Amino acid sequence: MDKTHNQNAEWRTILWISIPIYLIALAYLILLGQVTAAILWFASAVYQTLLEFLAARITKPLPSQDVERPQNKTILWAQIAVIAVLILLTGWDSRAIPLWGDMVAWFIKLGESVLPVKWFGGPGNAVANPIKYFVIPFILLLIMGAKPKELGLGEGHKVWQV
Repeated sequence: MDKTHNQNAEWRTILWISIPIYLIALAYLILLGQVTAAILWFASAVYQTLLEFLAARITKPLPSQDVERPQNKTILWAQIAVIAVLILLTGWDSRAIPLWGDMVAWFIKLGESVLPVKWFGGPGNAVANPIKYFVIPFILLLIMGAKPKELGLGEGHKVWQV
């Protein structure tokens, strides 16, 4: 019972933080005159929430497992630092950053030359974004000693049922 209480407390904290941020962003869209976008965004959030509740009802929690503690906290902090740097790099205008900007431009050109606009809309970003946001961080974390299971690529739980 204590474990369930703690899990609910974590969710309450997340909701107390995320709901006000969401409502502020929604109000900001409305203040900018983007009422249609705000309505679509709200409808999308309602739909997504319904799907999440459905998935939660279908699945039951996994039996508790012992979580392995990282052996070397220095490596863990180095991994966090690498991810923070990548977040900063992707948040700024890529063209202004030497090497990173050239790499992103190359992937965008690759996507535009290979993928049809009709299917992807922005084919350059269809190639560049997965590489920037997944492939590069994944490879760097693996090089730094992370295991795929620690990065969420382990065995799923009732995936087909959901």
